[in-house]
Amino acid sequence: MSGLANPVQWLIDALTRGGSEENEKRLTAEACLKYAPVWYAVSRIAGHVGQLPSVIHKRINGGAEPAKDHQAYRLVKSRPNKYQSAFTWKQMTMVHALICGNGRSLIVRSGTRPTELLPIMPSQSDTLMNEGEKWHLVKLDREVQSQYKIPTRNAAITRQWPDVWAFPDKDILHIMGLSLNGYVGLRLSDYASQSLGLGMAQERSVSKQTKKGFNGSLMLAAPPGAFPREDDAKEFLKEFRNEHAGEDNAGAIGMLRRGVTANVVAMNNRDLQALESRQFQRQDVALWFLLEHILGDASTVSYNSLTERNLAYLSNCLGRWLKIFEEEIDEKLLTEQEKATDSHFCRFSTGALLKTDMQTTATTISTLITATVLTPNECRALLDYNPIEGGDKLANPATSSGAPGGDDMDGKDDMDKDEMMKERATSGSRRAMESMLGNLIGVEAKRCIAGTKAKNFLQWMDSFYARWETKLADEIETLGGDRQLATTHCAESKRRLIEASGLVE
Repeated sequence: MSGLANPVQWLIDALTRGGSEENEKRLTAEACLKYAPVWYAVSRIAGHVGQLPSVIHKRINGGAEPAKDHQAYRLVKSRPNKYQSAFTWKQMTMVHALICGNGRSLIVRSGTRPTELLPIMPSQSDTLMNEGEKWHLVKLDREVQSQYKIPTRNAAITRQWPDVWAFPDKDILHIMGLSLNGYVGLRLSDYASQSLGLGMAQERSVSKQTKKGFNGSLMLAAPPGAFPREDDAKEFLKEFRNEHAGEDNAGAIGMLRRGVTANVVAMNNRDLQALESRQFQRQDVALWFLLEHILGDASTVSYNSLTERNLAYLSNCLGRWLKIFEEEIDEKLLTEQEKATDSHFCRFSTGALLKTDMQTTATTISTLITATVLTPNECRALLDYNPIEGGDKLANPATSSGAPGGDDMDGKDDMDKDEMMKERATSGSRRAMESMLGNLIGVEAKRCIAGTKAKNFLQWMDSFYARWETKLADEIETLGGDRQLATTHCAESKRRLIEASGLVE
């Protein structure tokens, strides 16, 4: 293409791309959202992207922590611009990406520091490649131009179209859907127009038929001569409706006179086919949005637990959108030094989805730690928790006090025999105590897992620990320890249980 050497022609080609005939056939985003299955799918995906916390982190030893002092921390977590919350901005961007293939936001900067993210309507923007560089055409109203003092990018375009601007890719946060060329997303409303149009047409047809003709479920048949006058028939029908129609008369016993019989109108084959077709249309919409389950369709894949369903949804649908957001934020809002050293990164916290089934989560994590497959810190990372001291060792906490195979005698060859025997005895006694306490903690964990089935988990937890603290204190005292340790342990256990269950933030 000629590129910006001929910006006017370049702009004309971009804004008229597709031709008038194709544009006339295009299914608009508004029309798509009027179709209930599309509304459900878009609302679900966009709502979850908006709901999940997005935070810029700074890497620390063995983990990461929120980089609250970072220049873009507030933009992606709470306030991307003056009039939108982070939830509203992410949800709106996802709606644009799902329906129109592209969600764009202008990055307003003060020097090199990003200060705002302004969403751009898909109908007012386009993306093109020029001599190997990605550019975005954006139509901005004069109020935005004056308020944010956006610099002119190309004089020729500005003279011809004062409201149209050309921005390099570094100034646009671009959430792109499925693409053929790698720089602009495909419009779902174009590619799914026939599929979605069929479902919409069927809804219009059913609606017209309902308004147009009889759709009752009961017909009264009168023998010849039962009603010699039309007024008699109308009066009989009126009395019948008064006696039997309406919710107040549901279940009432009726009597037919003059030889009148009642015939129940069964659903015909055409109506049955219409219902089956509507169910198929819901499945079709789920395919377009990569959803394995959609409301109102009982024939889709079933799962044994909420966790399994959320994991399937996260891996097959939601995860790819979260990854696009994270990569765009890392590329456009981090400094060159931060990107080069990999010191900062953006992450969406999916723990809210994975922690919905507390019992399954607790059982899985406990099994992985006990089997020495993962360390406690690796399991905490799965839940987006920071590492704890001593949590990087692979060990079964119920049977070991350290790393497997540890002898606690390394580096002590110079000790005399008596001291070695004394320390070995002390170490053995300590391990016996830890084993006994480990067994008690194992019992405590199992009872807590069982307690998650209680109707009021907080009430159950208070009742359980009131008894458990006394039992634990007696055991610790028997081993020669301080009873106060039981009080401290129970208080910390209750705090962590409440945190893990998501009952408080």
